[in-house]
Amino acid sequence: MNNALNQDDVYSSPPNRVLIERTLKFNVTNFLDVGAGTGNNLKEFQQIHPYASTAAITCSKKESQELKELTKEIFIFDLNKINDLRERQEAGLINLKYDLILLSHVLEHTQNPLAVLNGICDLLSPGGRILIALPNICHWRTRIQIARGKFNYQDDGILDRTHLRFFSYWTAVALISECKELALIDHWAVGGGILGPLRKLLPRKACGWLDRQATSKRPNLFGYEVHILAQKI
Repeated sequence: MNNALNQDDVYSSPPNRVLIERTLKFNVTNFLDVGAGTGNNLKEFQQIHPYASTAAITCSKKESQELKELTKEIFIFDLNKINDLRERQEAGLINLKYDLILLSHVLEHTQNPLAVLNGICDLLSPGGRILIALPNICHWRTRIQIARGKFNYQDDGILDRTHLRFFSYWTAVALISECKELALIDHWAVGGGILGPLRKLLPRKACGWLDRQATSKRPNLFGYEVHILAQKI
């Protein structure tokens, strides 16, 4: 495949607020949103860090038009070519350093996630952080679906038809250990327990506590997505 999968498409999904809120305690000067879509995560980030300089990478010219309303620094680039220095130079992705890079549901759309991650590390300043979100194919709902003999691609979600790679909670975390330039800082499962009708009966705080217990003790079962924070060595 020589072309990006979605260079003619427009991806507009709700902001990943839980992921962006993990940056609240960070002092961010230069921020890069990789696979920025129409910029909903970028908007959320700018509300928390209004004084940070921002940039975005997209492989879609249509998306870049919407991103112009949010940031002046936009790179139209196919991430599958991130390790091709000539391609990066043509796109202007040379000698740039960011202290925080966001990869929210991006790596699963690439041909070689580890190679892309290694290339993205070149854009991190020394000690810079990278924040990643990946879907967990081992979430209990997907397990039940597959156990019933169904593996049907969908327009979005864990079985998004544009996903080229699939991760469990543990293989997502292990991906960082394979990247020699990154040190794992923390990782979280985002999801909840199987409460069914109890969600309407129990207080919200009780449901929240039960969800935290479930995702903490069995992250690979109850987490529908994985959040990872790593730092450049």
